[in-house]
Amino acid sequence: MLKKYSRDQLLVLIGACLAQCALLGILVNCVSVLLGAVSADLAMDMTRVSAYHTLKSIASAVSAAFLTTLFFRINKAVFMGTCIGGIVVGHLLLVVGAGSWIWWVSAVVIGLAYSTCGICVPYILGLWFPKNAGFATGIALAFSGIGGVLFNPIASRLITAYGWRSAILIMSVITAVIAVPGVLLAFGKKPPAPPHETDTQVKKVTLSAGRPDLAKKIFPLWQFALACGTIVVMFNNYISSYATDLGYALETGATLASLVMAGNVLGKLLFGAACDRFGVWKTTQTNFAILAVAMVCYLFFSDFLPALYLASLLFGSVYGINMIAISRGCIAAYGHEGSKKYLGLHTGIGSGLGAVCSFLVGPLYDATGSFNALLGINLAMLCLSFFAVVPIRKMLKN
Repeated sequence: MLKKYSRDQLLVLIGACLAQCALLGILVNCVSVLLGAVSADLAMDMTRVSAYHTLKSIASAVSAAFLTTLFFRINKAVFMGTCIGGIVVGHLLLVVGAGSWIWWVSAVVIGLAYSTCGICVPYILGLWFPKNAGFATGIALAFSGIGGVLFNPIASRLITAYGWRSAILIMSVITAVIAVPGVLLAFGKKPPAPPHETDTQVKKVTLSAGRPDLAKKIFPLWQFALACGTIVVMFNNYISSYATDLGYALETGATLASLVMAGNVLGKLLFGAACDRFGVWKTTQTNFAILAVAMVCYLFFSDFLPALYLASLLFGSVYGINMIAISRGCIAAYGHEGSKKYLGLHTGIGSGLGAVCSFLVGPLYDATGSFNALLGINLAMLCLSFFAVVPIRKMLKN
């Protein structure tokens, strides 16, 4: 299938894969293992850790709309390079002061850096691959998961051998090495102009472009569905703690985290291809159903390790909603031009809701003594979000 693409398209795709891996695949997607080691070494309680994640979400929420607008206005290679640099700097701050006020500065820096992580690469690939944007986006975004698959066990071994500070330093260097060619290849070349809203390929999936009345009706429903992904994905921050809380070894927690990333990879590939074939709305609903199965396994089969492995693999598909559905859904609902406005709004609101919910995770765990309440809330949200997409499909006749 890749043979039909030009040399420039393939180079952009390779660069997008590397850039996405550097942005999220190495440090961010190993957060459960890294912070699990940090909190254990410094004897932090779960409320402090959840507050860290909350602050990241707040920083992301506050900055998302502004930074999205900035992305469309300035040099995109500089923008993407700065975001990846922020991820590295934020984690290096943990090395120099995780036990002090620098802990909170780290959260803010990382939150700012990844606030547009679901926008930059999908937008560029949408310009370079107008007819197969879902497929190309799925491949590139899968590399954040591939990084997680590879580096979660590596992080665990580095921590065991050298300590968590050295592990972060080593992984930061690797991130920088991967980022440079990735950013230059994906964002260094001027992309083609976006397709017109009247083009057949775009018109087929976009019925609300130029209809603000319909867009306003779709917005709250789509926001609710996207918020579900934002809330559900938070469980990945605690997957290692969930495993050790059940009595499993740290290595088991790292295995679960790696399986989540494997599901991230496979889920994005399938999600992107399915969007091109069946449309973003049907694909998103199917993903909600798959995630519901994962929550059931976590809730009711926690003493059966193979069920947890399966649940983690399925759970990884949540990244398809957070990384692909948001961009493809906004284009399908609002058009290419309209998506520039609504992408930032959806991202900012979703991050804000995630911040509020993230703040509650630690106290909820401390009050109940387990993650079951969080898992139950996730399951309920998934069911509600599935049905929130139904009226969108009716309005767009999709």
